[in-house]
Amino acid sequence: MSDLQPPIIYNGTSVVELPHPSSWSVNLGVKKASNTSLGGVDMSDTLFRKYQYTLTWDAMWTTDYDEMVALITTQYTEGETISFTYGKFPGVSGVDVIVDLGDRGFVAGQGTDYYSSVSLVLTEVNPR
Repeated sequence: MSDLQPPIIYNGTSVVELPHPSSWSVNLGVKKASNTSLGGVDMSDTLFRKYQYTLTWDAMWTTDYDEMVALITTQYTEGETISFTYGKFPGVSGVDVIVDLGDRGFVAGQGTDYYSSVSLVLTEVNPR
């Protein structure tokens, strides 16, 4: 049995391999469209679907957090596209995402070496 690939976020120049999260969730966002035809018939269908992945770490080391933030910042400062891959989600390989970093909470440690609780929300850019 092979080891499960950890979550990876990357852009055109940098790759950050994150530790395995303590917990995760996947939510499907669905946008529906509906119209009424000339004959008065209501028609509706799914317009698009986008997945949102939430990864949560109970304890992430400072170095891992700093590397992650440096990459995420390029999304906003330089307009870089960020992609996401995680072995736990087989259909998710190289998916372009918008990344939102949640609150960071102190867990343990001192000075510049400590663990934090962190959450990361990744929303697909392109609908399926």
